[in-house]
Amino acid sequence: MIKLQHLVQKLKIPETSDKVIRVLEIGSGWGALAILLTQNYPFVEVDSLTLSSEQKSLAEERIRAAGVESRVRIWLMDYRCVPESWAGLFDRFVSVEMIEAVGREFLTEYWAIVERCMKTDNSVGVVQVITIPEPLFPGGHLPTVTALVDTLAQGGKSKLIIDSISNIGPHYARTLREWRRRFLARFDSDIIPSLKREYPNVFDESARGRQEIEVFKRKWVYYYCYCEVGFTTRTLGDHIITFSSAMKGLLTVVAIATLSSIGGASASSNYREKRITHTGQLTWYDPISGNDGCGYKVPNGAPGVHVSPTYWRGGQNCGQWVQLNVNGKQSYGIVTGECKTCPPEGIDIKPWHFTEFAHTDVGLLLCSWKFMNKNWEPKDLPECEE
Repeated sequence: MIKLQHLVQKLKIPETSDKVIRVLEIGSGWGALAILLTQNYPFVEVDSLTLSSEQKSLAEERIRAAGVESRVRIWLMDYRCVPESWAGLFDRFVSVEMIEAVGREFLTEYWAIVERCMKTDNSVGVVQVITIPEPLFPGGHLPTVTALVDTLAQGGKSKLIIDSISNIGPHYARTLREWRRRFLARFDSDIIPSLKREYPNVFDESARGRQEIEVFKRKWVYYYCYCEVGFTTRTLGDHIITFSSAMKGLLTVVAIATLSSIGGASASSNYREKRITHTGQLTWYDPISGNDGCGYKVPNGAPGVHVSPTYWRGGQNCGQWVQLNVNGKQSYGIVTGECKTCPPEGIDIKPWHFTEFAHTDVGLLLCSWKFMNKNWEPKDLPECEE
């Protein structure tokens, strides 16, 4: 319940509203989040999608028991089949641990559908997703944070702006340990009788039936232990990503400003560019696969920085020092290459440099940065780990 309350807070629903606020939920679960939203906010309506008829049935039963059936609709529907009439209909979007079932090849399409359903002004979205630093599981897909950010930018057509990324994975180590303790404490008294009632032909009193019960028990104990270790070692993460739709007027202004700067970057405009503080996404790249395109030897100990095509300018900013600022902590890097997938204000740095600000599992931070004056060099360089 605490986690659900945390997610509701991140949706930034106002305390009062004179109009209906519509929420789209992809992945109904058993209805708990939809019930919490409508019980706390009498002006909220929820449309929730699931592919499970069992989930739909039980969720609707719980929703009726909570007395909010007039404001919650559970749809047995694939998210790719949402009707055209839902375009621009929703003020809020939420999805809890459902993206793992989307698959790598459909992530961009998933975000495109989310963007299409959300209102174009001041809508807010929250997703919670189990993540993994590298794609390791055959037949399944726990996405990396980088893959989520990249596909959100592509599918959202740059209209969905990431506001925050947080990792609650370390809390899950204790959660899995507690689940295992409760599972074992109630196995004989509650779980075995339930298995026998639900599957009498499998879990019976025969030797084979008793063996099946033991196998069932060991599978779950193994699962709890395996996942606990995964979250403890940060092999697994559990990230909450919040985002919002850009305001129409802001998009127009940005588009006009970008077109005018692309139209011709004079020496004076480049000079002014170097005095401007930018705010964008800070990510990290693999130094082995990263492309340092400047073609010169970087000063010893200097962290390489990759900038977006907007500020790469065909290599014109090669060797330019950049000041980075994340939550008041400063660092410096030197432009060595182009990050072709970065958004206009995005910055890409090496993993060891990223850890000056946060663990690499975080994947993405909000960063203020600016070009330093010509011929500027830092007095002290960080210890690098190539």
